[in-house]
Amino acid sequence: VFAGLALHLPFSIAYHAAEAMRSSGRIVDVTPWRCSDQTMVHVCCVINSWALSRSVEYLVLLTLPVNLYAICMLWFRAQTEPRHYRFIRMGFAIFLYLLPLACRGEWWAFISACGLFLAGAALFVADPWLAGWGHGGFHLLLVPFHYVIMNYSMA
Repeated sequence: VFAGLALHLPFSIAYHAAEAMRSSGRIVDVTPWRCSDQTMVHVCCVINSWALSRSVEYLVLLTLPVNLYAICMLWFRAQTEPRHYRFIRMGFAIFLYLLPLACRGEWWAFISACGLFLAGAALFVADPWLAGWGHGGFHLLLVPFHYVIMNYSMA
């Protein structure tokens, strides 16, 4: 799980820096930066699915195809697809890597992680009404979310 976070971090920083430049008035095409960041989210979903399931079959037969499809859609429909489709795929991919927690009977971890993610997703959705603070709130909730899943990936 930590390796996935470390791998994703530079892409996330680059995308958010590009967004900051755009919001300050610079002309920046953030699409390739967004697609790179969200691609790495899906790479993390694959890594986390293995870390939490320890099942090559689960990884190869379910989470890898779902995430490869999502990555292809990110890049091939980057300019045309409605924004919420990307988030539905990301949410589904995250649910898939959390599901092994429930299958192992780790209900506290599963419910905690799902609750934290859903609370963060609600903040993200409410971002326009929160004057842009919903996105930041989402990222803050990822700290306890990752704490929960890191603890159970090492169990």
